[in-house]
Amino acid sequence: MNEDKKKAYILSHVVAESIISSMEDIFAVLDLEGKVQFVNETFQRILGYGEEDIVGQVLLEYFFSPEDDFMFEGRQSAVLTDNEFVKNYNIGIKAKNEKIMPFNISMTPIFNKDKEMIGTAFIGRDMRQMINILRQLKEIN
Repeated sequence: MNEDKKKAYILSHVVAESIISSMEDIFAVLDLEGKVQFVNETFQRILGYGEEDIVGQVLLEYFFSPEDDFMFEGRQSAVLTDNEFVKNYNIGIKAKNEKIMPFNISMTPIFNKDKEMIGTAFIGRDMRQMINILRQLKEIN
C-alpha cells in the first residue's frame, strides 16, 4: 500500500469514527449471529447499557413491540439475510431500566473485500418525541 493510500485509509477510519461517535441515532455493529460487537455512545446513553452489558449479546433478544402504543401495530420482525436491507421498521428496544423504548430502525449488511457478508450495521432513531407529538395531535382531533 503506497503512502497516499495509507493516509486515505487512516483518514476514512477517523472520519467514520467521528461520525459514528457524534451521531444522535443509536448505532451498533452485529456479527453474523446477530451478536453485538460495537455500540456508539448514543446507544449507551439512551438505552443505559455499557459496552460490558451489551457486547456479545444477541440484539434481537432486546426487540419488542409495545402493545399499548398506537404506533406499533402488532409485532414486526426484521430479519436480515444475505444482501438484504431492512429500512424503517418500528420496534421497541428494552433499555437497561426495563422500559421498552420506541425506535425506527434500519439494518444493512456489511461485506468484506471478497463480497462475503461479515456482519450487520444497525441504526435506530429514538421515536419518543414523535410519539408524544402524535398523541397530542390525536387528542386535539
